[in-house]
Order: sequence, then C-alpha cells, then structure tokens
Amino acid sequence: MSDTTPPREALRKLPVVATAKEAYIRVFDNPRLLARASLAPFCLSLALIVLSFTIPVVSALGYLIGILNLLPYTFFGVAWHRLTLLGPVAGAPPLMPAWAPRHWRFLGYLLATMLIGSGATAVVFSLGFMAIQPDLDALPAATGLMLLAGFVIVAYVMIRLSFVFPAVSVDEGYRLRHAWTHTKGQGLRLLGATVIAAVPMVALVWGVNEILAALLFAEAAPGQDGLPPVARMEAFVDANLGALLLIRTVTAAIDYVLMALVISVISIAFRTCTGWVPAGSGMVTLDGEDG
Repeated sequence: MSDTTPPREALRKLPVVATAKEAYIRVFDNPRLLARASLAPFCLSLALIVLSFTIPVVSALGYLIGILNLLPYTFFGVAWHRLTLLGPVAGAPPLMPAWAPRHWRFLGYLLATMLIGSGATAVVFSLGFMAIQPDLDALPAATGLMLLAGFVIVAYVMIRLSFVFPAVSVDEGYRLRHAWTHTKGQGLRLLGATVIAAVPMVALVWGVNEILAALLFAEAAPGQDGLPPVARMEAFVDANLGALLLIRTVTAAIDYVLMALVISVISIAFRTCTGWVPAGSGMVTLDGEDG
C-alpha cells in the first residue's frame, strides 16, 4: 500500500476474534520486547505518579500532569505500533527513545481525537438535557443513560479514527479522514476486537486494585469528620501515601500490558483493512498526492 493509492474503503472485513487472539500472541510471545518498549515510558509514568502526590489533590498542576501523561503513552504507542507493523528487526523499540517528528504527529492526533471525543460527549449531553426538560424527576435516570450513550459514541468515534496512529508511527502520510474512510463498516468489528482484548486486563487491574486496597489501606485518618471534601481527600492521601504509591505503580505496570494489547489490535486491524505492507517510500494519499 505504501507504493500505491490507498483503498477508498476497507479491503476486507476485520475478523474480530482472530484479531484479538493475534494481539495476545504478539504481546505475550514478546515479553523481552514488551519490557524494552515500555521501560523508558514506564519510568516517565512513575515520575509523574510520584510528582502527582507532591501537589494538592485539586490544582492546576494536577491538570498539567494529566496532560503530561500523554507523553509516555506517545513514546510507547509509537514504539509498539512500529514493532507490530515492521517486525522485531526493523521495528525493534529503542531502549532510550528520542522524540522525533512522528511523535509530534502522534501526539497531535491524540489531542485532536480527544477534542473530537469531548465534542461528541457534549453534543450527547446537550441533546439529552434538551429532551428531558423540564422533567427534573427524570434527571437521574436520564443522566445515567446519557453517560452510557456518551461513552459508547465516544468509543465508536475514536476507534473509527484510530488508524491514524499506526499510520503516523510508521511515517505514512495519513490523516483522520483516511482513517474514517478505511474503518467504514468496520467500526463495530474493531470496537468488538478491542473490547475482547481489553476486558481480561481491565478485570485484572480492577481485581489487583481491590485486593491491594483491602490489604494496604489504613483506617480513615482521625479527625476527618466535618472536613471539606478536598481536605478529607488530602488527609486520606497523607494517611495512605505508601499504599497509594504501590497500588499506582502496580496498576501502571499492568496498564502497559493493556495498552500493548489495544495498540496491537489497532495495528493488526490497520494492516488487515488497508492492506498496508512495509515499503521504502511514503504512501500516496486518497487525493492522489504524495504523502
């Protein structure tokens, strides 16, 4: 595909179960490569976790750290997409990755898809509230339905746009409109494969959180009654700082396995639906312009 015009639609239907199965094989058959690809991003994630506990629970710096968390994901996402698409030789992840133009493009598209997802959520909530006014008695149930609908719609929209990430990771001239075209008719299949791959690891993260919380958390700090919610939260953090750091570290490690599975699904789907194969030159865009 890199030497010809990309297709104007998906070349073939995505096999849902087979894609999820291949993702697991690629992740768990390469523990050494997974460790190598995640080492530097994971260390950056740990630094941000530690930093997050040194600032007030609710603050502008907290939001900044949330944005900075996109950086380790960008490093890991680019590395794992390249490994999945290019193989363990050409796509071998560097031990200490350097920020490159592909990382800027990946991060830019990540922010763009997040903004699109936020916009879709706002539209769902606006339409929902307009529909129930002035029946405020229906608000609790309607809010739950809107949250569910918003989550499904955002997940669907973002998965339809997800092909841009493997493409830019291997330096293809690819845009969001190409991703939307190539996932036409495949959105639910891609979403299904992602869910199948992710659910076991999400359940593992939840289980580990519950077990560690039950074993490690101290009783609520004395004197919390009557405190404002933010002060109560800060008192809880102070009383359980070691436990919170341990839990965040363990779950962050599992999160990298989860990310590898989801990224593998997207890369495999991109290759399957577009017919992409490695080549020495960039692809030609849907407009016929050299990418």
